[in-house]
Amino acid sequence: MTDKVLTKSLYKTPEAPIKARVDDLLQQMTLREKLGQLTQIFSGRKLAERDPESDAEAIRKGEVGAYIWAQFNAPLRNRIQRFAVEDSRLGIPLIFGMDIIHGNRTTFPIPLGLSCAFEPELFEKAQTIAARESAAEGIDWAFTPMCDLSRDIRWGRVAETCGEDPYLNSLCTAAQVRGLQGQDPSKRDRIAACLKHFVGYGASMGGRDYNETEITEWTLRNGHLPSFKAGVDADALTIMSSFNAIGGIPAAANHHTLTEILRDEWGFKGFVVSDWNAVCEMINWGYASDRADASSLALAAGNDMDMLTNSYLDTLEQEVEAGRFSVAPINLAVRRVLSIKFELGLFDRPYVDEKNWNPDQLSQDGIEIAKETAIKSVVLLKNEGSLPLSPTVKKVGLVGPFGDDPLEMLGCWSERGRPSDVITLAEGLKHALAEGTTLSICHGCALNTLPRTKTLQDGQIVPDEDAPRDDSDLNIDEAVALAKSVDVVVMALGEPRGWTGEQASRSNLGLTGNQQKLFDAVAATGTPIVTVLFSGRPLIVNEVLDESDAVLCAWQPGIRGGEAIAELLTGQASPSGRLTISVPHSVGQVPIYYNRPKTGRPNARNYRDLETVNPRFHFGYGLTYTSFNYSEVSLEKDATGMTQASATITNTGKQAGTETVQMYVRQLACHSGARPEQELRGFQRVHLQAGESATISFKLDDQALGFTNLQGDWQVDTGNYHIWIAPHAHCGEPITYSH
Repeated sequence: MTDKVLTKSLYKTPEAPIKARVDDLLQQMTLREKLGQLTQIFSGRKLAERDPESDAEAIRKGEVGAYIWAQFNAPLRNRIQRFAVEDSRLGIPLIFGMDIIHGNRTTFPIPLGLSCAFEPELFEKAQTIAARESAAEGIDWAFTPMCDLSRDIRWGRVAETCGEDPYLNSLCTAAQVRGLQGQDPSKRDRIAACLKHFVGYGASMGGRDYNETEITEWTLRNGHLPSFKAGVDADALTIMSSFNAIGGIPAAANHHTLTEILRDEWGFKGFVVSDWNAVCEMINWGYASDRADASSLALAAGNDMDMLTNSYLDTLEQEVEAGRFSVAPINLAVRRVLSIKFELGLFDRPYVDEKNWNPDQLSQDGIEIAKETAIKSVVLLKNEGSLPLSPTVKKVGLVGPFGDDPLEMLGCWSERGRPSDVITLAEGLKHALAEGTTLSICHGCALNTLPRTKTLQDGQIVPDEDAPRDDSDLNIDEAVALAKSVDVVVMALGEPRGWTGEQASRSNLGLTGNQQKLFDAVAATGTPIVTVLFSGRPLIVNEVLDESDAVLCAWQPGIRGGEAIAELLTGQASPSGRLTISVPHSVGQVPIYYNRPKTGRPNARNYRDLETVNPRFHFGYGLTYTSFNYSEVSLEKDATGMTQASATITNTGKQAGTETVQMYVRQLACHSGARPEQELRGFQRVHLQAGESATISFKLDDQALGFTNLQGDWQVDTGNYHIWIAPHAHCGEPITYSH
């Protein structure tokens, strides 16, 4: 055992201010112990199956500050923590991190799906459950929320985003931080949030993961940074730098973003961790010459912790001793890391209560929120009268490889989710269909016929362990026979979960494998088809949209997805989701997004072989089981003198429904830079009974009208603006407002 500090130091006094505790501890640390605090290690996904003593020596020496992918149980976590707290010289606790993207044991819809609810509070509810489950297991730190703005649906990680709009993305980011951290992140049921990936990762060229980006300062300020600023304003404790480079400078060494913007402009006090191996990957970029150079560049720029590579620990001690690197940025980074550990209460409560850890039981409130989020995430894209299913429908066929596959409902990034928790669409329909209605099931085909592979750094291509199962069975004849025998066919189609998420870019965004062949054969029978699409991104499935009587976009809906969809299909629940990312007609239109510049020739932006410049479905689009009428927009001042834009919304249908009323703004002339054709700056969900009306108002305040200038300041110009209140983007007639 290493000799320990024998006297009780100030840093061990819980009543002392955090700054004083950090000051006291920092002056007692050796350079190597400081670098250890900036080192995060990975011990494999199967850590629980091996002896943790393999890490013990480094931990006891103070050479480890954090774990990544701490995938183990509470007793094992406590055992490893004892190496640091009880066996090291200073007893500095480890912080244990994990990717908790859309739930821990309780798996919710993927973020792209949940954002379609246009209800940021749902993110807060879901992340509150995720924090509680994670903390009980021993996870202190979640690598979420993902704040990246993405406008290219070829990129697999679009599944983890909240879509293409900075305003909505910002609201969802702040809600997730509140859900994870609460008002006091040191409480036993809260954990630290990590805003990722800072910044611009979602703009990877061609939608190819880890690729270069080209982002102007104008686009950076008004597109990619707002969600991170919202997370910082919500007091997120940590941030993760990204894989991309802007202007040739990799994110992990970008002083402009990590220090000038994040620290100097925004006042962020937490610490920044690199993404996986990103520090050493600067050598591959051609930006750094070797590990020592990469480490020096990253730490000097403001990247406090090195994930995975051990480069800070291995190189910076020698760099300092040789006079090539100053200890000042090391001290600053260590101060930030220690401050967060104190703020999380790790020094005073380093261990988790093992009695509170029950991995085999889901909470009732978690299950209820999983169902609520799944219902509100689903977007009804088309309905020609087939939904909700009529009571006269007595024979229903469920066809497709997603109909009874629990693993696919969990989606990407669901490491803790269990298929046994899932209610599939088949199970949901069995309970939701009216008494006397029969349900027949046929998979029809496998999920895909091409095994997914991944390329390692040395260029070797190997099968992916998480590749979808490929049973290759084609039962199209059986599916056709089934379709001919029923009143309606529910087709469960999409893309496998292993084809979404990280390292899952696609050049073709249609159905995988033989699913299109299956659909065409069933459609040829003439039996009405209701298609449910499961995916991590919008799919371009024009034939399916044309030939189906109704289409639901269900995303990857989580453990209660099947129950939620079944209730929507049968009318026990009503669809209310709205697209947070545009759906193109063709992959050739990508990237396509609603808040684009109008350009000098807005009607000349088309392709010769495509009839329209517009997407098939605009941002904000989604149908309900009723219809709504919007009055003209009116402007009036409220009691405070603030101008408000208002419209009266009337339910003109025969049943109740929820409408998401959206306000869009356009500044007609801006000398700082051309503003987008439209920008979402407000929305309200309103539930109306048949025939009921409500007047919805939005303030035209500085937040609604302004933008971030190149100096990082919020600017509001005098001049003319167009204001829309509409059911989705590029819809309705605007009114002109002079500010």
